[in-house]
Amino acid sequence: MARTLLEKIIERSVVYRDANYAIIDVDLLMGHDGTASLIVDRFLAAEMCVWEREKVFIVFDHFSPPATVERAGIQRKLLDFVCDQELPFALNEGICHQLLLEDPRCAPGKVVIGADSHSTTVGALGAFAFGIGATDFLHILRSGKVWLRVPDVVRVELRGCKQHHILGKDLILHISSILRDCDLTYTVLEFVDRTDDGVTMDSRATMCNMVVDIGAKAGMFVPDGVTAEHCAKYGQAFEPLYPDADALYTRRVEIDVGTVDSMVSLPHDPRNVGRLKDMTSDIPIHQVFVGSCTGGRVEDASAMVEVAERFTPLRRLKKIFIPASNRIFSDISATGVLSRLLSLGVAVPNPSCGPCCNIDKGLLADGENCVSTSSRNFQGRMGSALSSVYLASSYTAAASMHTGRLTDYGDLPNS
Repeated sequence: MARTLLEKIIERSVVYRDANYAIIDVDLLMGHDGTASLIVDRFLAAEMCVWEREKVFIVFDHFSPPATVERAGIQRKLLDFVCDQELPFALNEGICHQLLLEDPRCAPGKVVIGADSHSTTVGALGAFAFGIGATDFLHILRSGKVWLRVPDVVRVELRGCKQHHILGKDLILHISSILRDCDLTYTVLEFVDRTDDGVTMDSRATMCNMVVDIGAKAGMFVPDGVTAEHCAKYGQAFEPLYPDADALYTRRVEIDVGTVDSMVSLPHDPRNVGRLKDMTSDIPIHQVFVGSCTGGRVEDASAMVEVAERFTPLRRLKKIFIPASNRIFSDISATGVLSRLLSLGVAVPNPSCGPCCNIDKGLLADGENCVSTSSRNFQGRMGSALSSVYLASSYTAAASMHTGRLTDYGDLPNS
């Protein structure tokens, strides 16, 4: 029987399966200070044991470093637990999803589960990755197994040659608009890159990250040369699985990336999507935030600098770039991108989630509007409930830095 990439990964990891459900082995389990901390008391009270310590990864990134006494206490409790249990962890090294992309234990064909909805990001490697809640995290921590309803699969083929300023954020928002009327609950989007220039790993990560925000269970790219190059850089095994040519899908979608324009999600719903060129240009912007697990990579920082060096950013505008990991921080420093950002008046805090979850490092005041490369723009997501967040690519964010309004990069002179 012909199989999709998902079917082959499940087959490789399956412990039990019937017509609708499967129990599969987990290759890597991730939790962070905002979620893993919730299970500590229950784990200790039940005198549980961790199934395999080397397959666990705890990341301290949401409260990094803690901005309140309460969050400091949460982090202290989890850090003590992690050290007592001798679990692998990362403290102030970056956002969990980016660190997974850089982790040698991640690779194509793996099952990677995280106690965070955006764990789907790792699907960029051709892994099956999705998020869970604290209860399931506790179960996997002691058993190493997860049960799930076997998802449907929608194949999304990307073809053509995109415009220079179109990134993964624009592509996934465009796909969201196409699938707007589809119920993607318990559906995996299987992406295959047939574009002329190839979709970068940074953009793939953004796309897989946001599949959950358009309703899907997970997203994954069929491995190719881009995947192999990434795996070689981070010491990840490249032993990919591929879907069969005649695999059956719930639906097939073909995207000509050359027809994709700059996209934006209007407040207060990531699926409230449209083309920027079809929207009013008189929306004032008070802050630009380029960062989070959705958009804090080298590609994003480089886009900010590329645009800002041609079009001077407004001084009165609050401008923030937060790298997704220390490695990205190091990379933009080595190439001179960091120093250019600083010279342009961009604040560059340490790698962390920052304002994305209404935590710190750039919260919004009443009435403020922000262009953000993050994943969600729910009311109050980045500060005041009276603020508004417009989700867009780093090129759109950079163009808006110049005009002080929600601006399409393609509308700038000679762009």
